[in-house]
Amino acid sequence: MIGNVDLVKCRGDEILDLVNIGYQISERYQGKGYATEAVKTAVCWGFERLGELGAEKKIIGDVEHENWASRKVLEKAGFALVETQEYLSVYSIEK
Repeated sequence: MIGNVDLVKCRGDEILDLVNIGYQISERYQGKGYATEAVKTAVCWGFERLGELGAEKKIIGDVEHENWASRKVLEKAGFALVETQEYLSVYSIEK
């Protein structure tokens, strides 16, 4: 398995108002653009489904400040930094 991407409306036990994207790529496949491509594809798919549901077309992603590779993935996929929290940088993309 190369990795995974998920779109969820929860973080732990907390139900979110928005969809949150998460992703993991096996170390062997990192640095090859797979994460960026997978995130872009998941975002397109997510926006289609959110539109069908009549929901707000906005997806967020939160990344630990020091995880520069993951932050770069979101930025290359069109996300913009919208907030910094104690440990996290929060990104968002809207359609």
